[in-house]
Amino acid sequence: MTIENCDRLDWLYHLKEITTFENKTALTLKQNHHGILLCTNSQADLSTSTTHHQTGNKQIVLVDALFEKANQIEFTRSTSGYFVQFLVLKEEESGIYQPAPFPLSIVDVDSWLAVEKVKEMKRRLMDSSYQGLLQANALFQEWLLLLCDNQTKNQSVNEVIESSKVYIDTHYQRELTREVLAQRAGLHVDYYSRKFKQLYKMSPIAYVNNVRMKQAKKLLLESKAGVNMIARKVGFNDEFYFSRKFKQQEGFSPTVYVNTIKRSTKIASLNHLVTGHLLALNLEPYAAIMNSSFPAVNRLSQTLSLGEDGPDLEKLLATKPELILRSGSTTAPKSRKEDLYAQIAPTITLDFEENWRVHLERIAALIGRERESERFLQRYMEKATSVRQRIKERIGSGTVLVVGVGEDNQCVYGTRNIGTVIYGDLQLQAPAGIKQIAHYQEVSLADIAAYEPDYILLTVYRKNNRIPNSETIRKQIATFKQDRMWQSLEAVQRQRVYPIFAEKHLYTSYNALSHDLMLTKMAQLIQ
Repeated sequence: MTIENCDRLDWLYHLKEITTFENKTALTLKQNHHGILLCTNSQADLSTSTTHHQTGNKQIVLVDALFEKANQIEFTRSTSGYFVQFLVLKEEESGIYQPAPFPLSIVDVDSWLAVEKVKEMKRRLMDSSYQGLLQANALFQEWLLLLCDNQTKNQSVNEVIESSKVYIDTHYQRELTREVLAQRAGLHVDYYSRKFKQLYKMSPIAYVNNVRMKQAKKLLLESKAGVNMIARKVGFNDEFYFSRKFKQQEGFSPTVYVNTIKRSTKIASLNHLVTGHLLALNLEPYAAIMNSSFPAVNRLSQTLSLGEDGPDLEKLLATKPELILRSGSTTAPKSRKEDLYAQIAPTITLDFEENWRVHLERIAALIGRERESERFLQRYMEKATSVRQRIKERIGSGTVLVVGVGEDNQCVYGTRNIGTVIYGDLQLQAPAGIKQIAHYQEVSLADIAAYEPDYILLTVYRKNNRIPNSETIRKQIATFKQDRMWQSLEAVQRQRVYPIFAEKHLYTSYNALSHDLMLTKMAQLIQ
């Protein structure tokens, strides 16, 4: 790879603006402009209108241009540094230049050197004279060459091709030709295509179409947009060409595909959360993660096991599911294993941060069970109201603390998961400080005593996917009973401690089935 391959005479790089920003959480990149962020304080990940950047320890980040609108940049925390905006122009016909993609990737160089060069560029740019602007742009050209030179010294051809694949994964909706991709990689078109095929067993354009088809299938299932809009969203300008390619690959049209999935029962669940939602919709998953920590497995008599702690890829491939459902982060970069899921079947991820009711309704819409979802939520609301009234009659405004018992420690649960039912749907009073805890917080017995709870629910503490066995729990409880701090609790002295260990992780899983069973359990405890 050489700089000469990409620094061609029909390409121009024009510095437009350098701004200094301090403690910012958002910036705007102008339409048609590329941006280089030079962060001078602790790093924060950033998201743009189209992509998520996990910056790690990088101090220099390239933000690609949007050609139809400005690009909004948001940081995960306040960040300071320099923001360089510039144009890349390519000669389309004699004397006519158009905005174009930046043909290289940017990597880190010495941070002190980078900052000094940007400061000098900014000083020259602020000089409104013609000479000052020329000097600023000359320094900018040198700076780009420094960044590109650093890349050529440290990246092998395979690394460049891998970077190109990542670019396709995140920019598939753009016009991506062999020429554009090769120019971005800094390689000759034929050489780039040959190396890409060697590495990924398909041509770059075949890979682009594969990515687009995977994204199209997700949008067809998850959105109510028409085929024409979905085709454009994933990078196809011609709806009919998209439909023809879709039918060639899937065997039927996009519309028939959606109807087929909605009628399908070949659904693979990769998390207990998903399994609980499917069971609440009266659908037993075709294949699922199955282990004793989630006693709902007793309801899965016909379900094929995909493993105990995580999905076994060979088993998942062998089951040939038509749809894969999982929970996880929808903003973090995908792992290699997650990429493989999508190659087996369309994969939908329920975001950890979403409400369980949203999860249930999304799954119901995907598999054509909207009526079942509506009926479940209606019954659930009525049940919660009834149980809440009965509990209030018994305990009044008494505070309730949910304590999880682990292998060698304990926690208190906050407002999510089991807390969603206790403090949300049943509206029971939480001790002061609990509402500031989202999921859980490890505590000492002294911390528990400080909450001064009127009532205590004892359940399991599932740490690092490990569920304590019955003997471990028994020993931990015995330790509690011997502790003076535990003995001093009013809830203990008044025998207001209620264990719900037999069900293990069932009640702490964030899904419709678990919450419904928790309502039933609470009704039983007050009888």
